[in-house]
Amino acid sequence: MPPSAETKQSLNMMLRPELPTTLVDHVRVSYRQDNENSIVIMSFAQVLPEAVEGEMMAAEVCRLAMSRELLRKIVDIGAKGLKYYPAKPEAASGD
Repeated sequence: MPPSAETKQSLNMMLRPELPTTLVDHVRVSYRQDNENSIVIMSFAQVLPEAVEGEMMAAEVCRLAMSRELLRKIVDIGAKGLKYYPAKPEAASGD
């Protein structure tokens, strides 16, 4: 269960240095809507050097599930850090 608005402000994150850092080459994002819950699943993959010429092979190395709100926060943080603010596509609909 995500923390409440009051908890978010005082959230202290415990870092775990034993977790490996993994370089990824690709990301796949899926969206799922169950009743009132909206979930985003991000799957990260690495390209395998064993790939046959002309055919790319990749192995999934990490899968994350999160709320749409958290993904929006991640996008905002990334955009600010990169100083990159893409324009909304003309044909986009929804949020």
